[in-house]
Amino acid sequence: GAAVRGAICCDGVVIGAGAVVPSGCLLGPGVEVPAGAVLAANSRHTALSRPELLKLAEDMDDDDSGDEADAERGADADADAAGTLWRVVAAGAMGKGGGAAAWPISGELSEPEDDEIVPEDEVVPGETFFSEVEATMQRGIEADHTVENVALEVNSLKFAQNRTFADCLQPLLLTLLSSLQLSTRTKKERPREIKRCLKRWGALLGRFVQSQADQDVLLATLISVATESDALADVFQHALHALYECDASVLSEEAILRWASAAEAAPCGSPTRALLDSAAPFLTWLQEAEEDSEED
Repeated sequence: GAAVRGAICCDGVVIGAGAVVPSGCLLGPGVEVPAGAVLAANSRHTALSRPELLKLAEDMDDDDSGDEADAERGADADADAAGTLWRVVAAGAMGKGGGAAAWPISGELSEPEDDEIVPEDEVVPGETFFSEVEATMQRGIEADHTVENVALEVNSLKFAQNRTFADCLQPLLLTLLSSLQLSTRTKKERPREIKRCLKRWGALLGRFVQSQADQDVLLATLISVATESDALADVFQHALHALYECDASVLSEEAILRWASAAEAAPCGSPTRALLDSAAPFLTWLQEAEEDSEED
């Protein structure tokens, strides 16, 4: 089935098998999420066309709300989703710069344009938490803190703001991926950097993976970045392999194969299908290893 966590779904929403709708998503009436699609956390989707969205903003006649500006900035929905991306809400700093929750990445993680930054009085409740976790992870990287110290700080934020383990995983992984600056490295160097990072911080991710659903969110976060970053997409199978090997509790064989099975329903040419194809060598190795263990 689909994985829906902390999202708001209006009337008539259809979510296909194996789709992942993470925390903070808002799906308007009639939005369809195809099988195997992975939406970005905190993204908002509507079945309205851009002209209809602009007309709605005009009808509201509220200059202070910025709805018209939001509608004008509306982009096509995620390549895997049907509808219009209504509004992208900033999810706080990602490494040195910032990033939108929909991860509009081209190569290196991008910094937000000034007109994309959400005013302080419009900040979504969960946004402060994500920003604080990202800042905590970044400090840990720069100061070379221990896993225990970073985990203690993040857990304190989690309990103080009544967040879930999955809520912690998204900003942690985003910050780690941002810190690698994969677009500045050669294709040969990228797998080595990913493995080095996860050898150092994989145990931290493991502290916040407490269920299959948490693994699905971790994988959804990786996929969301990979669909927008060629630098990561080119070595996607290595990233999967590194997460699988760094700690058994971080990303299990079952979670990976569960995603692969659902992703097979994605249409040819879609970002999800492209990642599935790129991960084929690792998936084949994983399935063969499982068969060998069953024979033994």
